[in-house]
Amino acid sequence: MANSSPGSPGDFSEGRWAVQAVLAVQAGLAPFDGFLSFVSSASNPASVLHFLVPILALFDQTLALQVVVSYVIADISNLAMKWPLQGDRPYWMDPAVRQFGHNTCEVGFGMPSGHVQVTVAVYALLVVAIRKRWFGALVAGVVGLTALSRVHMGAHTPLQVSCGALAGAAIAFLVTRLSPVIKPWAAREFGSMARVGWAVVAVAAATCVIAVECEALTASGIDIYASVGKATAACVEGVGKSVSSARGVARDCGALVGAAVGRSLALVLRPKHTLVSAAAAMDANRRLDFGWGRALVGAISAWVALQVVNAGADVFQSNGHVLFRRALDAGETEWLSVVSNVVKYTLLLAIGTGLVPAFLASPRSSLLSESDLSVHEREKAAMSGTN
Repeated sequence: MANSSPGSPGDFSEGRWAVQAVLAVQAGLAPFDGFLSFVSSASNPASVLHFLVPILALFDQTLALQVVVSYVIADISNLAMKWPLQGDRPYWMDPAVRQFGHNTCEVGFGMPSGHVQVTVAVYALLVVAIRKRWFGALVAGVVGLTALSRVHMGAHTPLQVSCGALAGAAIAFLVTRLSPVIKPWAAREFGSMARVGWAVVAVAAATCVIAVECEALTASGIDIYASVGKATAACVEGVGKSVSSARGVARDCGALVGAAVGRSLALVLRPKHTLVSAAAAMDANRRLDFGWGRALVGAISAWVALQVVNAGADVFQSNGHVLFRRALDAGETEWLSVVSNVVKYTLLLAIGTGLVPAFLASPRSSLLSESDLSVHEREKAAMSGTN
């Protein structure tokens, strides 16, 4: 058994019952191995940035920004909790736990589940925004399947996915309470430079918190990378790549800055208002009401953007050591990967939340009929009078 001894610094051992629960799930759901492997892969936290946010930005850019904020908080806080808790993954504990390649052989600690935490943090926010019973039921099913798949993959215990769900719900509640702050941040009146500037300040603060925690835990004798040895020893097919918390934080930083840049681009590229006749506005609303079609085009655009940005990131990482050989030391590969992730997700989110929505989203929000304009002008005049 690859488990650490109970009572060691930072150790969070659950006991034999956790392994037995995982083995029971794997035995009972063996006919659904393929389906649950697909669910586990599809619920990868990064898929929120790759597809959900770009599609959501076509319909509601403010909500898309809230989702990015919720994602970043969930992902970074998950790392911050895993380091001190150091929960063992089931496939480390017992070789009898079946493994499913990369879906099982993750090298970070297991408490709490990052897949479940991010899924709940993001989709609970959408449930609050959409307020439809059918959608709430759908999200509950998605969360349940995600949690079940992670247990079935041998990557997490039932307690780890449960704690991930609770942490995600708390983050969704926090972001909902912060909506009076986030919504003005997305507004046109906030200003592009201020929007991007505050995003940079936020990611700098988050990076500092993670760095301070890392130093504090290391100074107290806790090895935050002890999981790498356990995963390497337990994984039958071998660990595909080494763990890098820095790359994960870089992805989150790039995503938040990219979303801020994207929102600013969308506001710059689209007119504030277009004056049309009332009949033309009604006709435009009817013709442009093709939500599913727009979502499909958005998904394809997001996929294309992801492939292009990934290709650029691969070229950068392959040739970066030549470009920066004088500036980097022996750790150049890791630093190039971190820089590449920041640039990659900044570009990906800027394209997905800015350029694509500017050209594909319905312009109905920028249409003002003549009657609307008169109402708009009266409201503006009334506000000016009160000031």
